[in-house]
Amino acid sequence: MLFEELKEKMSEELDIDKALIKPESELYADLGLDSLDMYNFIDLIEEEFNISIPYDEIDISTVQDVADLIERLQKRSA
Repeated sequence: MLFEELKEKMSEELDIDKALIKPESELYADLGLDSLDMYNFIDLIEEEFNISIPYDEIDISTVQDVADLIERLQKRSA
């Protein structure tokens, strides 16, 4: 399941407690990401999921938004 994989990577790479990572968790408000974290997170997503995220599509605020974006971009490249 994509969410579980994303949750694992976020916990490992961003040092976030897994219990805090839920689909509805806000990246900034709930998980405490700042702009540098977000930059690193986008880089991580692109590398881990073998996708390229166009700048105009980085409209994400929750973990579910991230999962949806990954799925959408993976379908495009398939």
